[in-house]
Amino acid sequence: MFGFGTMNNQTEGRFLQNVTPDDKGTGVFALPDVESSEIDAVKVIRVKNLTYKECILRGLFTMSFKWVPDSHLESEGYLSEKTCGEKTFLWQLYSLFKLR
Repeated sequence: MFGFGTMNNQTEGRFLQNVTPDDKGTGVFALPDVESSEIDAVKVIRVKNLTYKECILRGLFTMSFKWVPDSHLESEGYLSEKTCGEKTFLWQLYSLFKLR
């Protein structure tokens, strides 16, 4: 929509419909967990109050990321610490990289 995008961007197309460049949302970023002894450990970090462009820029060097607009946070289950949406995001990430 805004001419941005990377291979590790897992943002759903429906989240970008009727979105303006100034709309805020939450970025969900998957990073290697270097504190873990497991080789494929992933740490998920959520950052609130980001535009889609800001999320893409922050996500460039992550394993994977997605942006969820504020208007979808509650319906997608991203307001609690451990969410169904986050588990789905991790499953997609594992499938994408063919991890365990």
